[in-house]
Amino acid sequence: MSTMVQWKYVVCPSCTSAISVPMYHCPYCGMFMDVHQLQVILKDAFEESRDRMFPRLSTRASGIKNPSLAILLSILLPGSGQIYLGYVSRGIIILISTLFLLIFTIGLALWILNILDVLLLARQHDK
Repeated sequence: MSTMVQWKYVVCPSCTSAISVPMYHCPYCGMFMDVHQLQVILKDAFEESRDRMFPRLSTRASGIKNPSLAILLSILLPGSGQIYLGYVSRGIIILISTLFLLIFTIGLALWILNILDVLLLARQHDK
């Protein structure tokens, strides 16, 4: 189930009046906003509502993070530094991908070693 947040109003950066979203100028102070300004206002409003709805996944609500600790965590366990910084989904994807590739690589290496082992055993058996 997907919840879509829709804004009917944004706040004018000049006079802080509520402006309906499709308008590009403030009817109270007359300030014109370009499309980029409107996108920034809507992005900020989206991030604020996301932070209120999901405070644990928010990077704003998590406060200041130590970059050295994030790097150390990523060295110890791939993806954990991203999770520490608040990028939970990115960290989980990196962790799962790394573990899958590690298991696949070790499995492939063991398979090749198995082939080499049987080749050596077969040569010894023929002597």
